[in-house]
Amino acid sequence: MKDADKTKTELIRELNSLRKELNILKQFKTSGVETEKRNAILNLMEDLQLEIEERKLSEEKYRLLFHHANDIILLHLNTKSKKPDRFIEVNDTAVRMLGYSKKEMLEKTPMDILLGDDRQDVRRMTHRLFQKGEALFERILISKSGREIPVEIHSKMFHYQGRKATLSVCRDISERKHAEQELIESERRFHELTELLPQTVYEMDLNGNMIYVNRHGFKMFGYTRADINRGANISSILLPEDLKRGFEKMSKILNGRDKTGNEYRARRKNGSEMDVIVFQAPIYRDGRHAGWRGTVIDITERKKTEDYFRQFKSAVDSSLNAIGMATPDGRHWYQNRAFDQLFGKAGEDPPSTVFVDEAVGRDVFSTVMKGDEWVGEAKMIGRTGAPLDILLHGYAVKDERNTIIALVGLHVDITQRKRMEKALQVSESNLHKAFEIASIGQWKYDIKNDRFQWSRNAVEVIGFNKKQIPNTWTEYRELISPEDRSQVFNPAEASSKTGAFNLEYRLMIRRRLKWVKMVFHIEFDANNRADTATGIIQDITERKAAVENIRKLARFPSENPYPVLRFLNDGTLLYANESAKPLLKRWKIEGNRRLPKTWRPLIASVAASNLRQNLEVTSGDYVYMLSLTPIREAGYVNVYGMDVTARKEAEIIIQNHHEQLKQLSSRLIQAQEEERKNLSRELHDEMGQALTGIKLNLSVLQEKANHLEPRFLLKMLSETENAVVDLMQDMHRLALELRPSILDDLGLVPALRWYVKRFAEHRQLMITFKATNMDERLAAKTEIILYRIIQESLTNIAKYAKATQVTVHLHNSSEAIYLKICDNGRGFDTGEVFSRAPDKRGIGLVGIQERVAAVDGIVTFKSRSGKGTTVKAVLPLNA
Repeated sequence: MKDADKTKTELIRELNSLRKELNILKQFKTSGVETEKRNAILNLMEDLQLEIEERKLSEEKYRLLFHHANDIILLHLNTKSKKPDRFIEVNDTAVRMLGYSKKEMLEKTPMDILLGDDRQDVRRMTHRLFQKGEALFERILISKSGREIPVEIHSKMFHYQGRKATLSVCRDISERKHAEQELIESERRFHELTELLPQTVYEMDLNGNMIYVNRHGFKMFGYTRADINRGANISSILLPEDLKRGFEKMSKILNGRDKTGNEYRARRKNGSEMDVIVFQAPIYRDGRHAGWRGTVIDITERKKTEDYFRQFKSAVDSSLNAIGMATPDGRHWYQNRAFDQLFGKAGEDPPSTVFVDEAVGRDVFSTVMKGDEWVGEAKMIGRTGAPLDILLHGYAVKDERNTIIALVGLHVDITQRKRMEKALQVSESNLHKAFEIASIGQWKYDIKNDRFQWSRNAVEVIGFNKKQIPNTWTEYRELISPEDRSQVFNPAEASSKTGAFNLEYRLMIRRRLKWVKMVFHIEFDANNRADTATGIIQDITERKAAVENIRKLARFPSENPYPVLRFLNDGTLLYANESAKPLLKRWKIEGNRRLPKTWRPLIASVAASNLRQNLEVTSGDYVYMLSLTPIREAGYVNVYGMDVTARKEAEIIIQNHHEQLKQLSSRLIQAQEEERKNLSRELHDEMGQALTGIKLNLSVLQEKANHLEPRFLLKMLSETENAVVDLMQDMHRLALELRPSILDDLGLVPALRWYVKRFAEHRQLMITFKATNMDERLAAKTEIILYRIIQESLTNIAKYAKATQVTVHLHNSSEAIYLKICDNGRGFDTGEVFSRAPDKRGIGLVGIQERVAAVDGIVTFKSRSGKGTTVKAVLPLNA
């Protein structure tokens, strides 16, 4: 027997035997033979000693590996009846995981630590072990505390000290079992989900045989589960002319060259045909291509819609109106010849790209997609690249099922008209002065909530004190003179949608009666109920006093600078002063001395009622307020006139200003909605993609769960986990863009460094950011204003300037905060932009101006074409 085959005990026994033999040889006289034999024994003893030392070192290594292994290792002898005997050795991992001491473990047999159900299978397991010498199986071990531990056991037979023994390595597979259970549950949920989907989901093998079809697929194609079991094949579903194209498509998908869907003609079981689009992906099992999985969508109706589009195009192609059409998914689809002449070829770009402000284009699109019409003015890019003022009417075309099949835009060029209107516009400062000169204020009444809103000018005009400003209709009515309350109605009682209401009455303000004129119009809701009243209020106390003076001056009508007339009750003129000649000429009564027939009933009604009436009359460029006063006892009616031309012009200015405010408010709402749509789109595109990737990974795991090796399964789970982490990062990024928490936590400068760096990387811009003397935190309001100004400016630079370099400098002078933003972009004509009406300047510039003005700051814009742009802002420290 070779030394390598001997045990350490046998080697020690042999060494001791040689030592005895050597001692015997030493007792005899040394001879040549005996010396040679003794030397041989010494050499052999030295070799045995080295072998024993090596065995000791090897045993120490194996002992360390045995006790520090991650798996449970058990060693036990087998009885003659093949039943396992007590353990003769266990490693430290077994002691730790099972909770027994080593002494307790050496008093037990494998039967003592197996789950009750597994004990009954010991005989079959032992028989397999004795037959093959080793066995691999799964069992459940019971710890001292009663905890169940699922393990994979690899047992192997060997001889130990002349007896048969078993070495078992038990690996904890709790996590794997848990993962397998989760995969089984996930697969169950996936199949339940596919059964609920409103589209066909299928699986087929490499020969094209269907192995799974969801419930909608049976309904769509008319097949049954029995047909699937009998081997329904793709060749019976796709038309022959499309079958070859389908196999070519699958080949491209396998090579990674195509991931899109394909359109085919498909055949139902009853022989009828339909148009479908198919999306599919390969199925892999054990790393091999095993089949295909995909979805089928019926697009027959969409095809019919496209045919309808072609017919519609033929009908409108010769129209003189500029007509553009888009599909419901936002793709520019058609334009007639008039559109070509006005805008040029738009291609298939989204319609919003034809607009100077794409946000307006997107608003038009979203409004029409809701089923509403969009009518209004918009700036659009003409064929030569110059902006055009367009009157746009956008609407949707629907089929018989009320489904939108096309979006239509009718365009009228009003550029020339807008230029003329621009020449007639009055500046905002002049409008404000007109309000002050005319003693006019604005107000708004929320009818449903019974709440008044008064402008600062209105409070000053009427002279309300802080405690007297009326908030409700009841509070306002209490201020009206009791003699006039009957003629002043609550706007909530209005039933007419058209026209303006014009009322004159007295208010008791600070114990004095004051005459006011209130002009307003009422907006109604969808249920034809009064919703909001908006109007102006004017102090006409002086005008009323002037009218009273007119009555006094009537004693001397020839000297009165205003028209004075007297009529009999039948309309016959008795007297007219020199100032009344323009009215006489208008009424054409200089010859026959009688009013026209249309005016005579008015004089008669005033005389009969004995009540004074007021009315406005236009004569040439002048507007007169006429007061018809009956003199009943004398049988005639006096007419006193007052020139109110200036007041009427002021009222027109006020009305125009009111319309401008409405347009600006509408644009602000549109901008807010656009921001929400951008956020929705980003959530859908980026996070939707991530979720789709996670879903596909889970689908692959469902198919391979029963065949995957643990390491491959863990790899797939790790990839899915990474996708979830990326999704969480995207969510965090969106939250930072809406409101960066770093601004609140660390302050303005760190937040701006983070934002500028991120913006530069994303937009591929070279941005230099510098902050001097900004060590201390600013007021929260000031920090957010500066942050938003820089954010808006960088967005405008990236969107319009085509710049490559940007400099942002923030400086604290201990008196104010100075901000300077410079770029080397193409610049713009500041004179032209800021000469526009506020609602035409763009929300970005208006937003910056409004933010700075809110804290009494100053902002300037300096730019020239091709010379870049510089934005400077100064904000007070105590803002």
